[in-house]
Amino acid sequence: MNYQQSYRIQEPPRILTSKESVPYGSTKEVAYSYDEALGLAMPANTPGVERAKALYTTDCSMCHGPTGSGEGPMTQYFIKENASPPVDFLSQRVLQRKDGELFWLITNSIGNMPGFGRLLSEEDRWALVRYIRFVQGRNT
Repeated sequence: MNYQQSYRIQEPPRILTSKESVPYGSTKEVAYSYDEALGLAMPANTPGVERAKALYTTDCSMCHGPTGSGEGPMTQYFIKENASPPVDFLSQRVLQRKDGELFWLITNSIGNMPGFGRLLSEEDRWALVRYIRFVQGRNT
């Protein structure tokens, strides 16, 4: 539903804006390649852990669980369908990733996880990286 062109009764269909358009009052976000993202560092103005936790609870905990252990309410459905379950943030796989890499994966998707690039602002995606680091005990 996030991507469809919705309209109300007796209202003409809405036309989606061009992917190249720039929202009024803001700047267009840079689209990084995976290799470019490896060199990214978390911006100094990234929201704090409170904001990050609120975003995580809303957008991520359903799959990754309330503690980031990969055991959220949806995990049973992944297992039932023989799909890879959500990753545990304390696994070596996640611990070894750089901040920019996590940001890129949250933005573009990995495995069964959808990309959040069109759903969350750049600032909010960095906040999720901050929360992953917080869960790992790396207070950034």
